This record gives sequence, structure tokens and C-alpha cells, in this order.
Amino acid sequence: MLLVFILIIFILLVFILILTVFILLVFVLILLILILLIFVLILTVFILILLIFILILLILVLVLILVLIILVLIFVLILVLLFLQQSLGVGVVVLGLLVGRIHPQGVLVAFERFRVFFLFELGVAEVVESLGPFLVGAGGVCGDAFEHLGALSLMNSYSLTGKREFGEDDYTGSYTAAYRGLSKRETLFGGTTLDTMDGRTLVIRCKTERESGTLKLLLVGGAEDTVLFDGEGAFETELQPQPGSWYIVLETEDFTGSVTLTVADRQPSESADAD
Repeated sequence: MLLVFILIIFILLVFILILTVFILLVFVLILLILILLIFVLILTVFILILLIFILILLILVLVLILVLIILVLIFVLILVLLFLQQSLGVGVVVLGLLVGRIHPQGVLVAFERFRVFFLFELGVAEVVESLGPFLVGAGGVCGDAFEHLGALSLMNSYSLTGKREFGEDDYTGSYTAAYRGLSKRETLFGGTTLDTMDGRTLVIRCKTERESGTLKLLLVGGAEDTVLFDGEGAFETELQPQPGSWYIVLETEDFTGSVTLTVADRQPSESADAD
């Protein structure tokens, strides 16, 4: 009887041991499966990140290629426009406006009026005159900056009605035009300077033939405009530029006729004759 009891106990212990081993094996298997799933998930995320990175890189490459193509097309277009400018005598800006069916005169004049507003209405001349000695003492950098700023107010040659040719600088040159019922303000010569321009004396000569309307030759700068000439015929005067902003301006109102204007440095022979 005791032997049977011991045998049963032994069988139970063996069964419990086998069951425990089986449970352990199942647990290890489940753990391995979980580890494998985690690894697959991590690998999938890595592959997705890599694919997204490759996609972004491809998009950037495509954008770069597109930008390069656009730049090449713009360069080719500029070359074509420059060729047309040389062949037809038409400015690139004006030609571009004409291609877009935009009246170039109105756009360019509006742009010039904005620059004149910026330089005259905001009092650049007064600022230059008040700060001139200080800026001259500070060195030539400020002077060059103001001179470039003053040159912005001169109207672009393509927006002028007539033909302008500069002399040695923006302060001298010639201008000829034939107007027909024109009302306009053309800023032709001048600029902004912080010195006395080495004592230069400019000779201004103007000749007009009028059929109708009015034409004025103005010296713009300082507190108010100075009317140099208002009428018909020939006119000549001398100008000694002072530090600040000043411009030679033709102002017409429903004017029909022609005008010839020259601004040049007075020659020594002219000075001797004057004496």
C-alpha cells in the first residue's frame, strides 16, 4: 500500500514538472515572438523614415532642377531681349511692358514720380544740407552713398519723351525733344552732393519753339523750385552748384513744340569773355 502511494506521488511530481517545463517553453516562445514583432516594427519604422527621407531628397532635387531650368530660361530670355534691344532700339523694361500689353509710359512715369516723392517730398535735400559738414568730416563713404541716392531721382532715359545724352557725369549733358500736347515733368540732370564740386560753374542753355501750351525750365532743390525759363526763344544762364540736392527739370502743360537743352561746364575761354 505504501509503495502504491509513493508511486502515485512520483507520477504527480513528474506530471507537474512536465507541465512547468511546457509552460516555460510556451512563455519563452511568446517572448521570442514579441521580440520578433518589436524588431519587425522597428525595422518597418526605419524603412518608412528612410523612404520619407529619400522622397524629400527627390523633391528637393526636382525643385533644384526646376529652379535651374527657370534660371536658364530667364537668362535666355534676357539674351533675347538684349538682342532685340540692340536690333530694335527698345529698352528691355519697355519691351517687357509692351509684351504684357501694359502701357510703358504710364508705368515708368509712375515709378519716377514715386522716386521724386521719396527724394523731394521727404526732404532729402534739406537733410543733406543740414548734415553735409558732419558727413563730409566722416569720410567719403557717406558722400558716395548720398550721390547714388540722388542719382535715383533722374528719370530713366526710356521714360523720357526726347533723347538725353549725359556728359562726364549726371550734372551735364544735352536733351532734345519734340512734344505734342504733352503735360509732364521730366527730371533730366542733377543729383545730390556734399561738397561744392570743386567750384564748378555750369552753363545752362535752352531753346524752345512753341506752338501751344506752356513749358518751364526749373531748378528743383531746397525749399522751393526756381523757374529758370518760362517762355519761347533762347535762354542762357550760369549755375554754381551748392552742397545738397538739385535737379534741372522740364515741366510742360499741354505743350506742343520742341526744346533743346544743354548743361555743360563753363570753359576757360567763356570765363575770359565774361570778364
